[in-house]
Amino acid sequence: MPSDLQERADLARTVAELLADLGGEERLRAVVDGGEGWDAALWRRVLELGVFDLALAANRGADGGSYADLAVVFEELGRALAPVPALSTVAAATVLDLSGAPGAGELAEDVVSGRVRAALVLPGDGSTWGQRTPLRAESRNGGWTLDGTVELVTDAVGVDRFVVLAATGDGAAFFLVPAGSAVTVTPVPALDLTRPLASVTLTGAPATPLTMPDRTDDALARTLDVCASMLAAESAGLARRALGSAVEYAKIRVQFDRPIGSFQAVKHSCAEMLLMVEGARCLSDAAAAALDEDDREAASLAAGVARAHAGETAVECAERCLHLHGGIGFTWEHLSHLMLRRAKSDAVRFGRPAEHWDRVARRLATRAVVPG
Repeated sequence: MPSDLQERADLARTVAELLADLGGEERLRAVVDGGEGWDAALWRRVLELGVFDLALAANRGADGGSYADLAVVFEELGRALAPVPALSTVAAATVLDLSGAPGAGELAEDVVSGRVRAALVLPGDGSTWGQRTPLRAESRNGGWTLDGTVELVTDAVGVDRFVVLAATGDGAAFFLVPAGSAVTVTPVPALDLTRPLASVTLTGAPATPLTMPDRTDDALARTLDVCASMLAAESAGLARRALGSAVEYAKIRVQFDRPIGSFQAVKHSCAEMLLMVEGARCLSDAAAAALDEDDREAASLAAGVARAHAGETAVECAERCLHLHGGIGFTWEHLSHLMLRRAKSDAVRFGRPAEHWDRVARRLATRAVVPG
């Protein structure tokens, strides 16, 4: 095995062992029952590994990190259903690092280290490429203020900074907004009980520009591709968890004096799940590797394909896992509903699968050469 693959296998094992040692399923249930939506103590321990520094190292082309490495971390977080704000942290840090604004790079380092908590505020939680933002930015007395409301922002409760996309007279731009009285964060019910949502309202909120409109599109596109790729890795990990749960139950559940795993219909369903999971993992790995290359167009295509397939796979595997468990799968006590909640919620973050397939098809169509 090449050294880089061995190192990634070691990284995956380290993250998996940490998540298991810190309570695993028992801790996850405590978070869900407590209603917090995320585990602050677990998040601190994950941050201590320094794994999110990989995002900045990959973006800067520095030694010691790549998106391929970071995808390994997200796959394990997805497999464990880890209730931590990993993706929102990487998203906010990526925009900060890409902006080139004075001090933004240092702030990005504080975000990935956990010294500062930040959330990325995009319309629809980034679910629609090119969607117009409802936030308006105005220049007043030499400074900027922001007004408006964005619904369904992930991990926005308790953050220190908001990285916000707002419309100016010259086009959209990213701004940095500190938490304070001008920012109202209202928790809203979420389908995924391990990932809190909130409505964010800004009322004359003082803001610092991060990008000019002419640089915003590039920063937004790259950030969305990074998030789509990492979310694909997380979804692949979740699908792998659902597959493992289904197979283990099929071994021990007995009907007609036989394990149900011996029935052809169950075997075929599990085999199909395996094919989908391995496909999702391969595409996720390819998307992360493409992000590390210089070809932005190829990386965007790979991220779109991986995100679409992995999102669909996670939902399909979570549904099959729940159905295979029969009556117990529909109970609150079993993890099946948490897997399905996460899969369904992730399916609408940073682009729905259908939207990604459409983007990929349109890009490929523009590349097609029509015979003369």
